[in-house]
Amino acid sequence: MEPLKPRRKNSYDLDAAPENYLELWKWFSEDTAKIKDKMWTMASFFYTLLGALLGFIAKGVVGTHPLKLESPTVLLFASLTGLLLSGYGMYMLWEYGRHIRTGWDRTNYLRTKIKGLTPIWYAGDVERIEEEKTDLEQGKRGKAKKKKIYMPVPPFAIRLIGLLGLFLLVFMGALGVVVYYGSQ
Repeated sequence: MEPLKPRRKNSYDLDAAPENYLELWKWFSEDTAKIKDKMWTMASFFYTLLGALLGFIAKGVVGTHPLKLESPTVLLFASLTGLLLSGYGMYMLWEYGRHIRTGWDRTNYLRTKIKGLTPIWYAGDVERIEEEKTDLEQGKRGKAKKKKIYMPVPPFAIRLIGLLGLFLLVFMGALGVVVYYGSQ
């Protein structure tokens, strides 16, 4: 058996051809935008599905008086499905958010290597341009003087995940109602 040969390394020679920074920056920018679009699509899908499931449960619970459930097994299954889908959706949005953050970090790093792009990026804000230039000279790689909290996912992803967390709590409550009133 022949030993494994190492694969060819990165075909980009960034020092010899600085224009490759621009091509890489474009690729990571577009890729990150696609991931962000997919994340919004996935979040919309989960919200729609969970909202419909919650409506089904509410119809089965609210329509009875006194609270005697007609089909507690179906409502129990629907509540458990809602819990699982909410948890899975939170996980998936977190992972997509991490990929978006990684893509943005890479594009920001590549942006600092492209001459003339920083003034456009900061829309001519001289103070921010100089601050970034100073940070890069000091080896801080774009860290601002003000201490910023680095979040592993973007803030919009946290809001989307939080909304799925609310769905999770509502499905927990629905599960409690179904178990309590279904056993009577």
